[in-house]
Amino acid sequence: MSHSMLDIVDITEKAALASYSHVGMMDKELIDAAATNVMREELNKLNHGYRVAIGEGEMDEAPMLYIGEKLGQSSIIEFDIAVDPIDGTTPASKGQDNALSVIAVTEKDGFLHAPDMYMKKSVVSPKFSGLFSLNDDFDSILSKISERKIKLNDTSPLTVVIQDRKRHEEYIENIQRRGGKVILFNDGDILNGLKPLIESDEVDLFFNIGGAPEGVVLGAAVKCLGGEMQAQLYPQNERERKRCLNMGIADLKKIYFTEDLVKSEKIIFVGTAVTKTEIIQQIKKVRNRYVTHSIIVDSQNKSFRLIENYHAII
Repeated sequence: MSHSMLDIVDITEKAALASYSHVGMMDKELIDAAATNVMREELNKLNHGYRVAIGEGEMDEAPMLYIGEKLGQSSIIEFDIAVDPIDGTTPASKGQDNALSVIAVTEKDGFLHAPDMYMKKSVVSPKFSGLFSLNDDFDSILSKISERKIKLNDTSPLTVVIQDRKRHEEYIENIQRRGGKVILFNDGDILNGLKPLIESDEVDLFFNIGGAPEGVVLGAAVKCLGGEMQAQLYPQNERERKRCLNMGIADLKKIYFTEDLVKSEKIIFVGTAVTKTEIIQQIKKVRNRYVTHSIIVDSQNKSFRLIENYHAII
């Protein structure tokens, strides 16, 4: 049996359900371990050979799904996977919103190998593609998007999704100065990064400095939906700069576009919500069943769908 899209959905659902009983217990390690163990177990049941291209850590950090780990029944690696058993372990541990179990699958060598550090990233819908460079001054990026909105007869205020962090204060002030709208989020880079594509009438730009591994996973979904993503590694110190060089990344100013982040044309991206998100509903208990909600993004159809599934409580 080859893997189907539903096999991957089945795995994120099981990982989300495994972590669900620990939501609000103030123990993020427990939430992560529960999801990771199930994800590893279920991926190992599939008939193909998989390699973790984007994971949670290096080999010595087991039980994480580590970068380079091989999974599945076949010894021949056919697919690369990017995993985040729970994107948002901290909010999940506190019973807060935006915890999600995520897997993206592509052909072997399809993902950029991104070191685990900060990455500056932007996402826009096709109407703003090719409009700016991530190297442009932020004010100039906002101007270019505003001008395009005028040409498109779009009178709504410029709207930017950005994480509520101290490092973004200057960007936020800049948006406010021009009368733009800011949509702040606390956690959950991946789903928030999709808002310019899923809510393209309401959100113009996702702009953020967040994790590089999440950036590549986001790139997979953006490519499926035909958006434009730009990304740039953002090392914080000499140690991180050296790490880039050791991974063969010589040009730290390089801008990675969607096609650089994910080279393959065959991509599946699946996310199952654990706690409430704005796009997908949280896990609920209905009578004698758990109900999960997932988003599936598929490069073949350039579309996304939402799936509701009812699981018997064993």
